[in-house]
Amino acid sequence: MLNLAILLRRNAGAIAITVVAVLIVAVIAGVALTLSAAAQHSTGAAALRPDAAVACAAGRDLTFDPALDAAAADLWYVESVYGGDFNRMERVAREHNLIPHLKMSMRIPGVVAANLNHADPCIVGGRDLRRILDADDFEGIDAAGVAFFPMPGFENEPVASFMVILLDRDPPSTK
Repeated sequence: MLNLAILLRRNAGAIAITVVAVLIVAVIAGVALTLSAAAQHSTGAAALRPDAAVACAAGRDLTFDPALDAAAADLWYVESVYGGDFNRMERVAREHNLIPHLKMSMRIPGVVAANLNHADPCIVGGRDLRRILDADDFEGIDAAGVAFFPMPGFENEPVASFMVILLDRDPPSTK
């Protein structure tokens, strides 16, 4: 028991750093999973996921797939935590089999979660998607993924964001 106490005292700094690092990773993963779950399993589906606003900005129906929503959540995480590190973004795109179909991914910040329901279906959380995405962005697009990330406790502030990914699943030779 004395040897264990001596080892703990000698390595207290390294143990503390390791514990803090593990706790930080656990908190980040827990927040990302919680927000992702809120985005995908909300009871007010239209209120928490801006799929309708993306389709409105496109001017037509798009295929929204839960697997693409998960890919959008992973890309949001890389964009938000790692500043859009290209290698990490590419790895996520490959893991979700988005290459060569991914035409665009975009994180849209400044959304007010309390203002998600708007009379104009192209406006979500105070952001008009027609001003962010135009017809050229949707050319050839047939599928999309969306992940919405509200900031708990800041529902009335423009701090929420969501990630949109647009895919062209048809090979260019078929067009």
